[in-house]
This record gives sequence, C-alpha cells and structure tokens, in this order.
Amino acid sequence: MTQRLRSGLSDVTSAALVPHGFTLTLWGAGVLLVRRHGLPTAPEVFAFCGVAALGFSALALLAQAGEAPPATSPVLAQPVAIVGAICAAMLVANALPTALAWALSGAAATVTYFVSIAALRLVLVPGRRDP
Repeated sequence: MTQRLRSGLSDVTSAALVPHGFTLTLWGAGVLLVRRHGLPTAPEVFAFCGVAALGFSALALLAQAGEAPPATSPVLAQPVAIVGAICAAMLVANALPTALAWALSGAAATVTYFVSIAALRLVLVPGRRDP
C-alpha cells in the first residue's frame, strides 16, 4: 500500500469514526428492540428517534455551556429536522406503491433533513444570513 493511499485511508477512517460507531450503536439498539417488542408503530418510531435526538441535543448543549445561549444553538434544529424527515418518509411510504416508496422515501427523508437543518440554522444562528 502506498503512503498516499495509507494517508488517505487514515483521513477517511478518522473522519468516519464517530458517525460510523453511532450508526452501528443506534441500528443495533433498534434491531434489539424489534427482536424483543416487534415492529414499531409510527408513534413509536417518532418516540425512538425524537427522544434520541433530544438526548443528543441535551449533551451538545451541556458541552457548549457558556459558549452560546441555548436559544441560538444549532443543535436545537436536530430534533425538528429528524422528526420532519421521518414525516416526509412516512408520507411517501403511505402515498406510493411499494417499489416507488422504497425508491423515494430515503430521498424524501434525506432532502427534508438537510433542508430543515440549513433553514433552521439560518433562523437560530446569529449572523448566519443569505448574502
């Protein structure tokens, strides 16, 4: 393996470490819940994701204590964006036939999540406005 490739792999794996670990953690927790309690209802999905997002936001706000007033913290956008993205996926899943729903619900969730985060950051972060 060349030094450039090794360096590139080091950069990529370092950048992906926490998101990868968190994805596996949350996915594993969800699978164990499904195994024990069966498939969740829509409200249970919202509860699982919404409360997880609130927990993340609480940790982020605690870590930022004294740095930014909570009302302007962009981590407050996270629960709103997640719930909105799940709503978008649910709407697509309920409105379209199976094959189209599988093809488009991920895109609906992804677009809704990132547009929501971007829009909410404009509102919540002082000084961040369109030029």
